[in-house]
Amino acid sequence: VFRTQGSALRVANMAQAPVLFYSGWFCPYAQRAWIALNQCGVEYRLEEGMVRSDEITPGALGYQKNPKLLEANPKGLVPTIIQEGQRPVYESLICVEYASDMSKNGKS
Repeated sequence: VFRTQGSALRVANMAQAPVLFYSGWFCPYAQRAWIALNQCGVEYRLEEGMVRSDEITPGALGYQKNPKLLEANPKGLVPTIIQEGQRPVYESLICVEYASDMSKNGKS
């Protein structure tokens, strides 16, 4: 279960946000991109990059990469940012730049 607090919870739970952000609670690189999205005021919907295996295969144990993440980023790495009509963005520093650019362009 991914836990957030305050404004991060409000942003993470937005149902129709224009940006989809795949993250991993355990990943410092994804956390860097998450902080940048929040700091830049970018509205996004948060999806966990790892899901419980039994959510994909009944009775399975452990965790697997989210199949939707693998569609967008075949390497299955977080962070990954998806915006409709754009190519997926991955690698944490590129995601930080992307968040900054979205903020400057008023697309958040």
